[in-house]
Amino acid sequence: MDQLDVGVIVLNWNGLQDTLACLESIYDQKAVPRYVVLVDNGSSDGSVDGVHQWLQTNRRFSAVESHEHGQSQGSVREFELHRSEGSIGTGDTAVSPFRFVTIENGANLGFAAGNNVAIRFLIRCQVKYVLLLNNDTVVVDEAFAILVRGMEQSPECQCMVPQIRYAGDPERIWNCGAQWTWLGMPRYNYAEANISALEGVGPFAVEMVSGCALIIRSSWLESHGILSERFFFGEEDIELSWRMRAMGKAAMFCWPQAVVYHKVGSSLTKRADVGLLPKVYVGYLNRMIFLRGAWGNGLRWQARRLLLHAWFSWKMIAKMGMSPRDAARVVRDFARDSVEMNGVDAGFFHYLMNEKFKAAG
Repeated sequence: MDQLDVGVIVLNWNGLQDTLACLESIYDQKAVPRYVVLVDNGSSDGSVDGVHQWLQTNRRFSAVESHEHGQSQGSVREFELHRSEGSIGTGDTAVSPFRFVTIENGANLGFAAGNNVAIRFLIRCQVKYVLLLNNDTVVVDEAFAILVRGMEQSPECQCMVPQIRYAGDPERIWNCGAQWTWLGMPRYNYAEANISALEGVGPFAVEMVSGCALIIRSSWLESHGILSERFFFGEEDIELSWRMRAMGKAAMFCWPQAVVYHKVGSSLTKRADVGLLPKVYVGYLNRMIFLRGAWGNGLRWQARRLLLHAWFSWKMIAKMGMSPRDAARVVRDFARDSVEMNGVDAGFFHYLMNEKFKAAG
């Protein structure tokens, strides 16, 4: 199989070099996606021009722009990629050209909304599978072909994730999907384990997938909805997993023979600077808002809330050097926000990142 009936979405925001490395790894695959869609969320670093230059100078193929048109949320340019001899893929050269699409949103719409622009585009193009891929990932060997083959062999499976390793520590596993705990916390499969832990391990069911790298049936997205835009950044894969989990244990799988490397940053818990606070706050707030919608605000949610307040307070005091009084103020605000808010939109997200905690600490 030379061409895969899949559309890969790579979302970029001021990350040109990571994006180019990701795109290179995509076209290093022996089996190449029918569509690759680069979505730019209002970058200011010349990312789109850089990608177009890479496209036109790539030795693997010649790129011919097929048409250009506008969308309500951005500008779309589509290219046909014609393989150079001995480059993209092998086998039947009569297959339709590969397609490369750039979509400029013109503003930072966030992760879910940015990806949704491309998801809608690919559904209109009638691809069988949609594959979300972080721009700071590198795809290994035949990962795409393995995932597509896994989906073909498992008609009950609606979504699948690969084995995701740390790019900076290639023999250490970041995660292979996750399971839910009673308190709504993910228990990541094989997290931090050496890759030897997966020797002889075949595909297995998961209850939670990662938006970092996942493949999903377009038919499921059409029937059940695309990514939730209630959260500007984060939680969209958790919400997706929750909806899919309702379909039963066979809805989501990890196929560990497919490998993707992810340039995961240093763990937030290892940082002690005040700049950590807004990131932790928004992450916890996303989760509590989501769980309140999923569970209601009964005993289970209240228990999770009290434990989180205690953990958050300890982290601010012990890890961030805040005074007990300042930590108590933050927890008070968090308690209010987690009860009153139904999502974290772009405005509130930027307020948390840039203004709320300027004087904290």
